[in-house]
Formats: sequence, C-alpha cells, structure tokens
Amino acid sequence: MTYTISARQINRSAIEQQLIIASETMRLRLATVINGELALVLKMADTPIVQQYFQNPSDADLESAADKEFTSFRQHFKDKIVFWVNDVDKIFYSIESPPYVVNPLDPESYWYNMTLYHTLEYNFNINYNPDLQQINLWVNVPVFTNEEDGGKKPIGMLGTGVNLTGFSNSLHLDFDKNIALYLFNNLNEITTAADYDLIANKVLLTDHLGDAGAEIIRIAHEQSDSEIRSFIYDGSMYVVGYIPQLDWYLTAASKLPPNFIAVDAVMNIVFFGMLLLILAIFIVFNIFVAGSNSAIEKQNRQLLEANKKAAAASEAKSNFLAKMSHEIRTPMNAIIGMSELILREDISVTVSDNALNVKQAGTNLLSIINDILDFSKIESGNMEILSEEYRLASLLHDVINIIRMYLDEKAILLNINISDSLPNRLRGDEAHIRQVLLNLLSNAAKYTKKGSVTFSVWGEEEKEKDKDKIILVFQVADTGIGIKEEDMGRLFGEFTQFDSHVNKNVEGTGLGLAITKKLCQALGGDVSVSSVYGEGSVFTASFPQIVIDCTPLGELDDYTFKHNEGEKIGMRFTAPGVRLLIVDDIATNLNVAKGLLSLYQMDITTAISGREAIGLIKQNRYDLVFMDHMMPEMDGIEAVEAIRALGDSRGNSYFQTLPIIALTANAVTGMKEMFLSKGFNDYLFKPIEISKLDGLMDKWIPPEKRINVEKQTSSERKRETTDIKVDRIDTARGLSMTGGTEAGYRKVLAAFRKDALDRLSLFEHDPSEQELSLFTTNVHAIKSAAGTIGAASVSQEAAELEAAGKAGDLALIAERLPHFHHDLKELAEQIGAGLNRVETVEINSEGAGEISAQYSVLFTELAEALKQEDIGLIHRILAELEKKPLEAKTKETISSISNAVLMTEFEEAIREIETLTDKTNSRRSNT
Repeated sequence: MTYTISARQINRSAIEQQLIIASETMRLRLATVINGELALVLKMADTPIVQQYFQNPSDADLESAADKEFTSFRQHFKDKIVFWVNDVDKIFYSIESPPYVVNPLDPESYWYNMTLYHTLEYNFNINYNPDLQQINLWVNVPVFTNEEDGGKKPIGMLGTGVNLTGFSNSLHLDFDKNIALYLFNNLNEITTAADYDLIANKVLLTDHLGDAGAEIIRIAHEQSDSEIRSFIYDGSMYVVGYIPQLDWYLTAASKLPPNFIAVDAVMNIVFFGMLLLILAIFIVFNIFVAGSNSAIEKQNRQLLEANKKAAAASEAKSNFLAKMSHEIRTPMNAIIGMSELILREDISVTVSDNALNVKQAGTNLLSIINDILDFSKIESGNMEILSEEYRLASLLHDVINIIRMYLDEKAILLNINISDSLPNRLRGDEAHIRQVLLNLLSNAAKYTKKGSVTFSVWGEEEKEKDKDKIILVFQVADTGIGIKEEDMGRLFGEFTQFDSHVNKNVEGTGLGLAITKKLCQALGGDVSVSSVYGEGSVFTASFPQIVIDCTPLGELDDYTFKHNEGEKIGMRFTAPGVRLLIVDDIATNLNVAKGLLSLYQMDITTAISGREAIGLIKQNRYDLVFMDHMMPEMDGIEAVEAIRALGDSRGNSYFQTLPIIALTANAVTGMKEMFLSKGFNDYLFKPIEISKLDGLMDKWIPPEKRINVEKQTSSERKRETTDIKVDRIDTARGLSMTGGTEAGYRKVLAAFRKDALDRLSLFEHDPSEQELSLFTTNVHAIKSAAGTIGAASVSQEAAELEAAGKAGDLALIAERLPHFHHDLKELAEQIGAGLNRVETVEINSEGAGEISAQYSVLFTELAEALKQEDIGLIHRILAELEKKPLEAKTKETISSISNAVLMTEFEEAIREIETLTDKTNSRRSNT
C-alpha cells in the first residue's frame, strides 16, 4: 500500500511537469508569433507612403508605391495573408484574394467598425473557415492621420492573419496524445482546441468541461500574469496560465492513471488461505513496479530533453541580447557623444538647449535598452549585487538633481522630506539603489500632470536590533492618475502598462516596476504600493544597509535640489605630456573618441586595426590605449593577447603593464570579467558617458602628468554653420553630428570619402558564403559612418545590405548591391567636389584672414613652440588665441592649426601660420 501511494505521487508529479511544459510551450510560441507579427503590422501602419495612399486611394502613383510597400512587408510575414482597407472607398485588398467593398452596416463587418472607431492601437479577432477547416487569428491595426487641432483621425486599417490551426496541430503532435490543450478569451469562449467545432460555435469553457471549466475560469481570473497553477478534479489534472499579449488564458489537462494496486475486502479474506494467489499477486506487483519504473524513466528523459531545450533557448536569448546591445549602442555612441561635443562648443543658448534635449533623448533610449538587459540579467540570475561603501548624501543629491531636471519641464512641485538623523556612510549596492529610486521617481513624474511629487527618506531599526544595520525606507507619493483596484495585482508584471487610452503618450517598456520589485528583493527588501484611482499613488521601497559610521546625515543644502543653468561641461585637468592611442576600425568612431578626449590636450594617435596598433605600440611608448572590441581580421582581444606576449629588449615590462581600456558596445552580463581576464586593464561601454570617461582618465593618468584647469560653462554660446554643399547629404545635420565646427566636419567628410573609396572594391562583386561575414562588417561600417555625416539614404541602403548579410540572403544582396555601389561611389565623388569647391571659394574670397599687429607675437611664439614640439606650450597659446576677437577667416585658420596639432602634423600647422603671415605682410605692403 505504501508503495502504491508513493508511485501515485511520483506519477502525478511527472504529469504535472508535463502539463506545465506543454502550457508554457504553448504560451511562449504564441507570444513569440504575436509579438513578431504585431511589431511588423504597427510598423507598416506607421509608414508615410501607406498613410498618404489611404488619404488619396485614387492616385495611381501612390497606389503603385503602396502596393510595393505591402509586397515588401509581406516578405517579412513569412507568406502570411496581408490585407488593407482605406476609409475612402472601403475596398478590402489582400495579396491572396480579389478585392471587395466592405459594408460597415453589415453585422459581419463588426471587425472594421471596431478597429477604426474603437481601437487606439491594435486588436485581435478570431474566426473559423469550415471549408478550409482553418482557424485564423487576425491582427488589426488602425491607420491615423494628424489633424490641425492636434487630434488623430482614422483613415483605414490593415493587418495580417495567423493560422492557429497549424499552431494547434503542431502543439498536439509535440506532446502526449492524452494531453488536451485549450485557449480561451476573457468571455470564456474557447479559441483554440483540437476539436474545431468548439471554436466555430464559440463554445464556452464551462459548457465543454462543466464544473472543471468553472474552476479553471475562477483560477484564471485570480492568479497573476506570470503564475501557473494546477489542480485535480474528477480524475483529471489541470494547469492554468495567462497570455498577456492577447489577454487570453490557457489550460492543459490530462487524465490521471488508475492506482497500480487495488486491495478490497474479498482479497484480504482469501489472502491468508491462498499462498498461490499471494504468489500471483506478488508477481503481478513486480510487473507493475517494472512498468512504473519504465514510465518514470521515460518521463524523466522527456523532462531532461525539455531542460536541454530550455537551456538552449536561454543561450540563444543571451546571444541575441549581446548582439542587440552592440547594434544599438554603436549608433547611440555617436548620438550621445556628438551631443556632448556640441555642448563643448561656443554655440548659442538655443542650440545648447537643443543639444541637451538630444543628449537627454539619447540617454532615455539608452535607459530603455538597459531596462531590457537588466531584466534579462535578473531573470537569468546573473545580476551581481555589490557591497561597497558609499555616502547617502551624495546618492540623494544625484537622484534629486536628476529628477528635478525632469520636473522642470512640468508644472509639478517636488517636495523633499529627508530625516537628518540618518547615517551618511553606509555599505551596500549604491548603483542598484539609485536605479530603484530613479525608477520610482521617474514613474511618478511620468504619470503626474499637475500637483506634486513627494520624496521621503527615513530609517527604521532592524528586527534583530543590530546596531551595524539599518532599514532604509524610501517613499515616493504623487498626485497622478492613480491605479485601479483591479490592476493592482498585475502592477509589478513584465511589460505592463495600464489605461493605455489615458497614458498613450507615456514612454517606456513597462519593465521599470518589474525590475524595481526584483531589485528590491535581491537587495534583501521589497517594494509596496497603495493607490486611489484619480487621486494618486504611494510607492514604498525598503532594504537593509550596513552602517559604516553613525555620524548623521544632517540637513541637506537646498541648492543641491535645483537645476543649475549654465551647466558645467568639460574635464578637471589637461595632460599635454600624455601619449594616447585609440584603435577602432570605423573612422567616425575614431573622430568621436578624439573629440571627446580633445579637451585633455593629449598627444593622440589613431589606428584602424589591431595589427596597426601592435606595430605602433612596438615603435612608440604610450601612456594609455583605448582598444575597440569588435574589429575585422584581428579583434581587440587578439590584439591585446599579442601585445602582452611581446618582449622588451631592455628588460622592462612595458608591454605587460601598458594600460589598455576596452571599448565595447556589448553591455551584457560577464563582459567586464571577460575583458579583465583577457589582459585588458579596464573597460568603457559605448555610448561613451563623459562622467565615466573622466573617471577613467582620473584613474589611469599619473598625477605628475596633469595640469589642473577650471571647467567651462555653457553660457553665451553661438552657432556655427557650413558653406559645404553636397547632394544627398544633410550638411547641417552632419555638422551637428560631428562636433559643431566646420573644420571638424571637413575632416570627418574627408575621412569618410577615403574610407568609402578604399572599400569600394569590396562591393564590386557579390560576396560568396565565405566572404559574407567580412561583407557584413564592411557595410556595417559604411552604415554608421554615412549616418553620422548626414548621408541618410546611403546609410539606409547599407543597413538593408547588413540585414541581408546577417540573414544570409545572397539573392537580396545580389539585387541591391549594384545600386549601393553606384550611390556610394557617387557620394564619395560629390564629397570630393564639395570640399574642393569650398576651398576654391575661400582662396578667391575677399577678406582673407590676417594677423593683427597686437597678436603677431602670439603667432610667432606658436610657430616656435611647434618647431620645438612643445605640446603644453602649443595648447596654452592656442587656448589664448581662441579667446581673442579675431576675424572669422583667422579663426578658421586657428581651427585648422588645432586640427593639425591634434593629428601631430606640426609641419602642416607651421605652414598654416606662414601662409597667414605672408597674407598679412602682403596686404600691409599694398596699403
């Protein structure tokens, strides 16, 4: 009997695991399909040519262009049905079937009216085709146009269909035939099942499964989004889950097997008198034992196989995140870095404000990327919780100043209530505490249109009354829209946002609170919420911290909570005696890094490959090296390995101790440890954050090579424009993207032209499968560099070829490569002509620069410093000249001299001075 009970429990546990695997597989597969199709349909609805065509369906040119657009999108839908209807002629078009006119008054056209007039973003509907015996899930998206009053008007709809029949059949083939799988909507109608009649007749789950169906519905509406619950009813086991993308529920069911041994009263009576029967029972018993063990082994094998698949899926996700991180962070490096360069220039207040907005938008996008990566780290258990000393006052200053800048744009009052008895020196994970606080405060700011946000901080004694520990409590209260009671249970779910019709302009991934919850728990605490809908919400986070020093925090100064106009921009010191090497295969990235480091006035050398870097390091003595990670032929890791293996004839350890910093866009778990283990001394993620760059310079530049300076402010700026005109290039955008100076822009254009001409031969013929990786790397380089100089069309062509290369689509590459080669060659030629044209105009223009008598001594001293290659003196004289009220042409000459110095082309800089001096002397002799 004991054995029978144990076998029954083991068997039930195995069945429960099978049902959970089946339900999770169904949820993940369907969510993946829906997310992919929905993203494409939303993108298609937002296409300008589609919106123009929907407003003017009789325009033949627009119709032709829209047909091409729909056909191109259909390639991404993997041959699914793509349809569209405009609200002018109401003709239903589909690539698969002939058009027909939709009658909105027909009850069968409910989907049309629902999508156009009752849907803000998207909806789903399902139908069954008895002729084809096919279930279709339709993804419907309205298309809007903007009106003069700021509102939106529906002008049509479009969408695609997902065949749930094949989806359902594949699921049933993958799992035990005794497992029954069902999907049902929030009306409790069955939407997917093996029996298609249940779907066609919209049978309720309770009508099909009776009391078991009622229990399934009760559990489904009670449990949280990510929860899976199981129960046993009338000899069957059921598991219940939820699919938030569709607002559908799922259940998997299986009959439980009978007991292995049944012992009744008659058997007990005859047992003592019939030894043969006992023997027979014993034999049967052992047979069943063997059968049970075999079944359990089979189930265990299935579970092991499922675990292997799950591990493979997890690894694939990690690889995807690493790739995504690199692909997104690389252009973000240009956006944020170039914004920082603009802020360093002498520009107007308006341009300064615009540049700050661009930088803030880039930072916001980067925070969304970080949210996704952070959630992946937490979900996989790879989030590292640190324990380091920090100062609470500094943390609170940072957080309040950041949120204050955000609230300055709104008519919202920020109230601060901080207990002055809190200890200032604590030990804990400062970075993750800051992340929790910024998540809660930014959430309050997003959802509060008027009123106030109140930030309160206090401490509580730990339950064990440990004097070395304190419970920090952070509370954020707002007067925003609040949260409905029925939504409270799903508040901390993944990708969750509520009241989409009210909050449609609120940006974010819906991951912030989910990350906050998990981070608080990882820190040993938790977060809670109370809310009244329409009045506001209160979030409270708390976690223990170790007290280093009981000295109280005291009263924080008010000025630290205010947004400072004339924000300080720049570094804390210069280092003209330092030699620095930057290695990157993309010329634009080299210019961004050089621009960000230019204020340090160092002697900067650049290299475009790992091999070139090794040669330079052999011949020269550098103080610091920035090495890109991903480069063709020899990547950064291979280059560092080769450098560390070099020997020194003088017996010192230069090659082994040279500080090498990794530049990488792969901000995923384990990258820091990997770089340090491969011989790098430190690392810097792209996009480059100025504060982190300053921190690295402070860490690795020796004190004896520094010259302390005061930071410059952003007040009283002016804007620089360019006379360079090149077809197919937005030169104004290119100027702002490359640092804001015409001289710098010319240098970047010249570098792009040379790079493009060097790579043209690689694009003259279609790549083979063996050449595909190198081809993809090269078009990736052209994509980012062309975007930076303002050549958006060529950048887009390169992006399409890069995508084709990654997908291995040789046919698409063969189709588009000739056009790309022609456009790239033409662009390089136009850049050359544009640069030559500007130089000719400047040479022939009147009012060429000349040296005022009062400043001629400075130019003479500068020429002498250049001959002596005295870097420190050169930079001091240039800094003094840049402050003088010189005419525009002379200032341009000074800018050219600065660029020549930056490239260590001292002879070129001397020639610039000599040319300027000759012009001055010639003009004076003529007058």
